[in-house]
Amino acid sequence: MFEAEDIEDSKSGPPWNVSEALYLLEAVYRFKKEMEHVPEPNRGRLEELKERVQNGTLVSDEIVDEVALKMSRIFNPPS
Repeated sequence: MFEAEDIEDSKSGPPWNVSEALYLLEAVYRFKKEMEHVPEPNRGRLEELKERVQNGTLVSDEIVDEVALKMSRIFNPPS
């Protein structure tokens, strides 16, 4: 996967053993590939909201306004 040429020879960095550096590069690459399959933390919440919108069980501002208007007519009938 990675070759020794992939590791830059730097005197300012830590003294890397080439085999250790290759192992680290491959581990990071494997971890990055595995992370592609992990869902975003908000994906479940978005799916839940989408289902509630489709089912009509999501309380929206319009529903709250409509209920408030109906309640105001019940408690304060027009004279």
